[in-house]
Amino acid sequence: IEGEYYIRLSSIEPGDVTEQLAELFTHPRMGRFLHVPLQSGSKEILKKMRRGYTPGHFKSWVELVKEKVPDIHLGTDIIVGFPSENEPLFRETLEFKASKAFSNIHIFPFSKRNDTQAVKLIQEGTLTEINGKVIKERCAQLAALKETMASHYIRKTANNAYRAIYQAGEAPRLVTENYVILEAGHIPGLAHGQMTTVRYDERKNVVL
Repeated sequence: IEGEYYIRLSSIEPGDVTEQLAELFTHPRMGRFLHVPLQSGSKEILKKMRRGYTPGHFKSWVELVKEKVPDIHLGTDIIVGFPSENEPLFRETLEFKASKAFSNIHIFPFSKRNDTQAVKLIQEGTLTEINGKVIKERCAQLAALKETMASHYIRKTANNAYRAIYQAGEAPRLVTENYVILEAGHIPGLAHGQMTTVRYDERKNVVL
């Protein structure tokens, strides 16, 4: 397809990360971004969720891509407070997250939804509901780790050259191919939607 563009892949399931997909990220049209929902770093909780994979599987899949593109922005989703997630099992998630160096984490506190399997198992007594205060405290712990990892990623990729799209408006910004959002202000010669190449420093200041 002709034109000036790159492709940023949106969220996909862990099992879709294959060697073929990893190789695709070496194509010059591909943006350096991948979001793969983990949901939990605990093998036991993933089994209770009926996810069909383990943290070990997840690790091997995402490392296929990181080997091809070491500076890829790797995001994920985590559900905090899934029924029967005790403190040791939650610690497994924190430890897994720290070891995998994610660039971003979307944090979702577990909430009961009618007619779901999880709620049925709670009602049967098979799963134990987690106190809301405990879930809130764990979300805060994970949020602190998220900030640390996001800062680490910015330091790691600072001064690299990335393609970016300029978005004009009341708060002009540049969105890079590795999905770092930079406050840009007015940039002479750049129109809304136009692509350019930028670098950023460790404070996310734009360096054109």
